[in-house]
Amino acid sequence: MNDNKTAEISPPVSSFLGKSRLLVIFSVLLVFGIGIGVRLINLTNPPLDFHAWRQLRSASIARGYFYQLMPSADPVLRQKAIAIGNSYEFLEPTVFEGIVAITYRLVGHEYLWIARLYAILFWGIGGIGLFLLARRITSVDGALLTEAVYMLLPFGIYASRSFQPDPFMVMWIIWAVYALYRWSEIQTMKLAITAGLLSGIAVFIKVFAVYPIAITAVLLTLYTWPLRKVIKQPQVWVTAIIMIFIPAMYYIVIMGREGSSYISGWVLGFSGLLTKVWFYKRWLDMLHTLIDLTLVLIAAAAMLILPGRKRILLAGMWLGYLLIGLSVPSLVITHNYYNLYAVPLTALSLAPLGQLFMAQLAKQGILWKAIFLGVAAVGLLFSAWNARTQLIIVNYREEVLGWIKMGRQLPQGAHIIGITHDYNQRLAYYGWTLINAWPLTADQEMMVLAGGNMDMNDAYWDTYFQSQIANEDFFIVTNMTELDSQPRLKANLSHYPITQEDGYVLYDLRPK
Repeated sequence: MNDNKTAEISPPVSSFLGKSRLLVIFSVLLVFGIGIGVRLINLTNPPLDFHAWRQLRSASIARGYFYQLMPSADPVLRQKAIAIGNSYEFLEPTVFEGIVAITYRLVGHEYLWIARLYAILFWGIGGIGLFLLARRITSVDGALLTEAVYMLLPFGIYASRSFQPDPFMVMWIIWAVYALYRWSEIQTMKLAITAGLLSGIAVFIKVFAVYPIAITAVLLTLYTWPLRKVIKQPQVWVTAIIMIFIPAMYYIVIMGREGSSYISGWVLGFSGLLTKVWFYKRWLDMLHTLIDLTLVLIAAAAMLILPGRKRILLAGMWLGYLLIGLSVPSLVITHNYYNLYAVPLTALSLAPLGQLFMAQLAKQGILWKAIFLGVAAVGLLFSAWNARTQLIIVNYREEVLGWIKMGRQLPQGAHIIGITHDYNQRLAYYGWTLINAWPLTADQEMMVLAGGNMDMNDAYWDTYFQSQIANEDFFIVTNMTELDSQPRLKANLSHYPITQEDGYVLYDLRPK
């Protein structure tokens, strides 16, 4: 290690919380308690409040696994559950779904809220790692601010309850980065192996974790050893091999062609967006909606007040987030959960400001300290109360009954295509019915951006329409607003016999 890195050792600073171990424990438990508690509100509400199509996809896969583990289950339901679960294209390992399915088997029943409990647990475990990392690079004071933002930011609350791999991925990223940072401080083989394992698992869970982990690992390695010595370090090779081997076995060996197809479709297919000014504007708008752009920019700038290794750590993590967005530009501006990693990143980057502020507060009299604690408590409770309000005002239990009824009413064994909510995921999961999805207006616009021909106003339309309904018996519509936004489709369907039911319209495509 370079000798000049001893300059990183900062003189002791005044600490507000650090003076009392009891106060530290109470403050941390309070933040964690409020954060976990608000996430448990309306726990059994069906997961239709946050990207329902993505959550119900995972729910259907988990149910399929569950029925595979239950050979004594009703054979008809078992066959349907497995068929629906196998109908999805697997682009990432279904670890989360497998964990939930095994838990279903242990309790003997499919309770979808179990997945929500796991997601909350993953977020909480990630919060522990984030607190330790924030304390490492700043102080207990800075770490508490980090934890408060991480646990109580409304977007983080909603997203961390969702049944999808992203909360799981964030947990592994946090612990991987923590291990990498500790390894850069104390170069032992044990830490090298630990960092490699945690990093490899994070990328295995969801491949986009590769960006923050790889960039952070490279920058910390180059900071720890001169470039000419890096290739001679056994620890570096051990970490790199483990880090690469775990995800490579899945994404290259197992996925193979499917992985290449995803890259060509979602990465290379939308690379042209990177030259558009409006793309960056929409990305910033997304961050402003989810977190608050001012807070994000302040957090990104705050890393500049940290010395050497600590600044390098945050720089690597921010560059990693930037690369996530640049690699899937169409998704980062349309699917908000692709920005979930920005929550712990913003929270961690605010730690230096928390440290400075609390150091000054420590010098004040007891009255001002008491006022601060009161204001902080109000802020915590206000954020939690707003999130609570949003969680309790929605109730999808009655709607679920409608999808169950619909699935029973539809012609059994028929080939159906249509426009239903959430790419037909509600009908697939609750109605136990698989249908083919007609592209939505937003999908058509995305395909045009990627260079495809989805202009429904040209001569391509008639050929496309006939090819899509060629082997179908019925066309179902539950989303009437979407149908109205596609007048050509609506006009074509008007020529077919129609059946109007409660909540849906069914067009009979069969030849007479």
